[in-house]
Amino acid sequence: MIGALGSVGHARRRTAVVLGVAMTALAGLGIGAALVLRDRIADFAVTHCTPRTVRDIDIIGWALDEYESANRGRYPDHLEELVTPDANGRTFLDGTRVPRDPWGREYRYEPPGEAHAEPRVYSLGRDGRPGGRGEDEDIDSLEIRFKERSP
Repeated sequence: MIGALGSVGHARRRTAVVLGVAMTALAGLGIGAALVLRDRIADFAVTHCTPRTVRDIDIIGWALDEYESANRGRYPDHLEELVTPDANGRTFLDGTRVPRDPWGREYRYEPPGEAHAEPRVYSLGRDGRPGGRGEDEDIDSLEIRFKERSP
């Protein structure tokens, strides 16, 4: 009888050790997967969000140019004017609202003025703060147009 109880206790200890090793291995795999996925998600954001942001900024820029042409050289004070029907019922962007950047924030806008002769549309990147690198980098219409004009 004592021998039988002893083997049950030994089997429980062995099962506990095996479960402990398995849980440690799974935790290690989970941490490894999280590290790999973090890098892949960051790469995805940089390679997929930036082209979308550039496309959105270009579309908004074209709409601003159309607005300016239709309004005797005047640019809107705010981007919302591009989706608000004018006296003729015309809007300059499709939809009922101005698109948001890939991080869910409104694109920023500055009409032409002393600082720049062209309208400026930009996103502050993922972090929502000026400057940054990678997916935190600002994406600016003035910079995009400068790069397009450069050889």
